[in-house]
Amino acid sequence: MTSTAPVTTSPAATLEGWLPEDAEQVDTADFYARLAERGFQYGPAFQGLRSAWCRGQDVYAEIELDEAVASSAGSFLLHPALLDAALHAALVPGLGTGGGTVLPFAWRGVRVQAAGQRSLRVRISPDGANAVSLSAVDAGGRPVASVRSLAVRPVTAEQLGSAGRNGRLLRLEWKRFPLPASDRTDRPVWAFLGADPEGVAEALRAGDAQVETHRSLGSLDRALRAGGRPPEAVVVSCVGESDTPEGVRAATQRALILLQEWINDVRLLDCRLVLLTHGAVATSAGQGVR
Repeated sequence: MTSTAPVTTSPAATLEGWLPEDAEQVDTADFYARLAERGFQYGPAFQGLRSAWCRGQDVYAEIELDEAVASSAGSFLLHPALLDAALHAALVPGLGTGGGTVLPFAWRGVRVQAAGQRSLRVRISPDGANAVSLSAVDAGGRPVASVRSLAVRPVTAEQLGSAGRNGRLLRLEWKRFPLPASDRTDRPVWAFLGADPEGVAEALRAGDAQVETHRSLGSLDRALRAGGRPPEAVVVSCVGESDTPEGVRAATQRALILLQEWINDVRLLDCRLVLLTHGAVATSAGQGVR
């Protein structure tokens, strides 16, 4: 069982405004082992809680990145493992009393004041019945980050075990749906923008759709201005010219520009936009992705 003892002298205790003199230090030697019993199994990179103190309902903790990931701290505004470990301090009181475990749910008022930190000194305080606030400083007491309010929700070990079955929290599943019967007599109108390396336009025509081809959204706009009928769907190929990072970046940029133009055209409010990819995700067992 997690125990408490009078706070001992430490460098943190000399930081005015962070650790009160009457705070009680908490034995955190088995902290992550006890979390694992409740369904939270953290790898070394996320076991950043080094020490903790309690004063009333407030928790004070020292957080430090594992050596294996500390060198990457400068690549982040706030390293994910450092932020995650800072939130572990909120679990300290419940772990010692047999209380429940909670998960972050909704964030409000998040602010980062200093980037690239490898360690933090944090204070977590209750913010109502099911929320906490957080403030973090560096070793010199300078502000690093704060969270005005973080809503939390209780979770049981059984729920965590069920969600993580087969080692995956989420999985992608494809299902086949029959096409609904249609009593319409006119042929649906589709539009295909840009290049068609997969031959989708011909496949749609084979399915009795009326397919118009346009070089760009601009040429579709001109057709509509000339009295053309708005299509029921617009298909755009997002297949890049190459699989290199530059090719992927260029294809993504083109898709972004298209979306920005699309949402500004009220004539297309009832039209479905279909983005076509190739080899981006497996749709059947054993199928590889690129």
